[in-house]
Amino acid sequence: MDVRELIMQGRVVDAEQILDGVPPERRNAEWFFLKGTVLYRRGWLEEAYGDLARACQMDPSNAEYRAAFAQVENQRRG
Repeated sequence: MDVRELIMQGRVVDAEQILDGVPPERRNAEWFFLKGTVLYRRGWLEEAYGDLARACQMDPSNAEYRAAFAQVENQRRG
């Protein structure tokens, strides 16, 4: 099953297990976006912020990554 599907179904623990199985050298912008999304769904804003920021740095033209990052950034500010 696709990690995005798992996240959409609320199965964030299952999604995180799959993501954590990816070797560090293979973690691309999509990986950091998905990991950040999982962390956000778990309520871990600081950790999510870091991974989503990394996804945006790796692929600055991706509007989906930027929107997710902006959402977390706004919540961090309160």
